[in-house]
Amino acid sequence: MILRLQLQVLCLSASCPTWVFWGVCKAIYDYAPQSENELEIKEGDILYILEKSSEDDWWKAKKKAKAADDDEPTGLVPNNYVEEVCSIMPSGDCVLWEYPA
Repeated sequence: MILRLQLQVLCLSASCPTWVFWGVCKAIYDYAPQSENELEIKEGDILYILEKSSEDDWWKAKKKAKAADDDEPTGLVPNNYVEEVCSIMPSGDCVLWEYPA
């Protein structure tokens, strides 16, 4: 089962896209992908969690760009390589986060 929650990120610029994600994580280890659907991460990378699977230990994530013109790749990451820096409240309440584009 894949759990999803829609949480829209506010952006102050009209050119910013709206993302839907569970929360924000930070990579605590480097990970080199073993297949093309996996995402390369480096320690300290910020990730938007798009999906959390209850069937395995892989989460679908989008890597936050380091510069405005960088890509934000999406792929699977092992959940034990990341730590949540903010998550959805147990009550189900959502918090809107602002990040510069």
